[in-house]
Amino acid sequence: MPAPVELTVQCAYCAGMVPGDEVECLRCGAPIEAKSLISGVEDETLEDFLERSHERLIKAGTSGAELAFGVGCTLEVIVVGFIMLIIFLAFTRTWTVLAVILFILTLISILISSILAIRAREAATRSTYEREVKPEIEGFIKYRGLSEAEFRAQAAEILPEDSPILQYSSGRNNQP
Repeated sequence: MPAPVELTVQCAYCAGMVPGDEVECLRCGAPIEAKSLISGVEDETLEDFLERSHERLIKAGTSGAELAFGVGCTLEVIVVGFIMLIIFLAFTRTWTVLAVILFILTLISILISSILAIRAREAATRSTYEREVKPEIEGFIKYRGLSEAEFRAQAAEILPEDSPILQYSSGRNNQP
């Protein structure tokens, strides 16, 4: 029989991973519900485990991307507004030229915000994988007595090809 693994639970408030024997979240201090402490690796199928982990990574990446896009757009609106004011006061008082410049700067701002969002999604996904999902995968593999190759092969059958779990566990996309 495989050796027991230290179980972790996810905080309902901050989504941080907490060792199963803690009564409050180490990250935000919120109480951990008793029912969360009961659930563990032994009750979860590989498919459920992979789907839950995959969803957590997608959610983390999406949250990071949305935040970065919003912050990027907000900052760029301020910068574009300031630039437009300078152009209007110093160079031209023609509304048509100002509208064209505003349109071009808006497109550039959206492009920059999109790039920031993509990078933030990748960083948030990578961080969540390294900090939370990877240790759970290692514990799941150890508990189930699987090799990493067996785990990856079964995960490839269950998860979509572009799943972060498949990318990170196979060594692809492993830049720091």
